[in-house]
Amino acid sequence: MKTTRTKALSISPAVRKAVYERDAYDGAPCCCICGSPYMISLAHYRARSQGGKGVEENLVTMCLPHHQKADHGYPDERREMLEKMRDYLMSKYDHWSEADLTFRKGGF
Repeated sequence: MKTTRTKALSISPAVRKAVYERDAYDGAPCCCICGSPYMISLAHYRARSQGGKGVEENLVTMCLPHHQKADHGYPDERREMLEKMRDYLMSKYDHWSEADLTFRKGGF
């Protein structure tokens, strides 16, 4: 049986599909940083290890090089990637808030 936290952090197939469609250009998912349609994966703005939820507002599509910079780059690279991800997500959702992206015990 999955815990509430595990459920909150998991990415459902419906959310995965919605993010790929939201970030698509001409029907192909593209990197939200550079627009490349190659080596695309989902990236969390607020990391799962930090309680980041598996919701559309916390996910973007990124090419492998940018995803690696966001996760494992030098501090300046990571900060730049997070700023670009935040700006991108804010452009997609009128009421986007970082506070809504983190799982809190006792609530989803």
